[in-house]
Amino acid sequence: MKSKTLIVVILLSLLITIPIFSQESKNYNQIVQTEFGIDSKKNYSGADLIEIIAICLEEKDIAIETAYNEGYKSGVLEYSPDVEYYKKQCELLELNNETLKQQVRSVEINNIKNDLICFSVGSLLGGITGCIITLKSVP
Repeated sequence: MKSKTLIVVILLSLLITIPIFSQESKNYNQIVQTEFGIDSKKNYSGADLIEIIAICLEEKDIAIETAYNEGYKSGVLEYSPDVEYYKKQCELLELNNETLKQQVRSVEINNIKNDLICFSVGSLLGGITGCIITLKSVP
């Protein structure tokens, strides 16, 4: 019973909100008749209709192209400050990347040097220890 009441309430609320958000539709037939002087009772030739349709299609293409160009321009203008900001950020990151690469190279070179020093000292100490053990074991 409660679910039916809920459904009824939802449907009624939709019926109330639909007229609030709906837009008034224009009566294009009346606009065309008054603005362009077209009489709906008169028979027009096929050539006249083709010419009217061609003009409409041409106007449509021009309007679409103009709207696209205006939207593109506004989009470019809207995001152009961001482009400069991100270019600067990219340059800073590339510079930071190069600095980090140089630091990594120097650390790797230092590690190799340390490894060679440790190996040399270890070999030298091992050799000296071996000689001392050998000398002590000789009677």
